[in-house]
Amino acid sequence: MPRTPPPEAITLVVTMPVKAEREADFLETCAGFAAWVHANEPGTLLYVLTKHPSLEHTYVWVERYRDEAALTAHRESPQLAETLPKVRECLDGAPELLRLEQVVPG
Repeated sequence: MPRTPPPEAITLVVTMPVKAEREADFLETCAGFAAWVHANEPGTLLYVLTKHPSLEHTYVWVERYRDEAALTAHRESPQLAETLPKVRECLDGAPELLRLEQVVPG
């Protein structure tokens, strides 16, 4: 049976359109950063990059944090500050961020 996250857990879904010619750079940068997150952020319960099912060159981050403190630690990490400019160079438009509120179980 999967572990149930606490009700205060935070889920983010971030959709990123990527320039076709920068897709390899984007994926390499994201892979390195995701590996760092998995190794260094115990409050991050899920941090995965997925390919959008119908939009070409579009990727979707699914992120799950134990609580607001874990999200703050992620946002304030020097590694994120170093990685974001590299990711932004690859984007073909603004990312869309959805912050989801867990309702079941609650």
